[in-house]
Amino acid sequence: MKLTSPLFSAFALIAPSSACLHLWGEITDTGGTLTTGGISATVIDNGVNVCPGGARIDQDDHFSMYCLPGYVFAITKTASKAWFQNSAGTSWEIDPKPKRTFDCCGGILANGHCTFPCTNYDWDVWLFC
Repeated sequence: MKLTSPLFSAFALIAPSSACLHLWGEITDTGGTLTTGGISATVIDNGVNVCPGGARIDQDDHFSMYCLPGYVFAITKTASKAWFQNSAGTSWEIDPKPKRTFDCCGGILANGHCTFPCTNYDWDVWLFC
């Protein structure tokens, strides 16, 4: 194939856009003060787990994941909004569209009541794939 053919040019333009971002996880709200134990999340950018180190509560009261240098992932405590920045400095605001479920955390008491109710927010987002 000649390097000047239209087909070659089309493939050359498509190749750089083959990025893939996959975000998934769960936040458990126990009704009290959330701690970093309240989130389990994975951030995969082009096949690499870029935020492998747990989370903290940031200055805006969001969960902020510990990520590789240059990467940022933060999410609200109800997973209603998230932010991702890649190592090139490009950032996106993301709507994770969480699924909300209710559970009985702490077990069932002898009287059949829940020790304390909790709310789970689960998300699974694919972008640019």
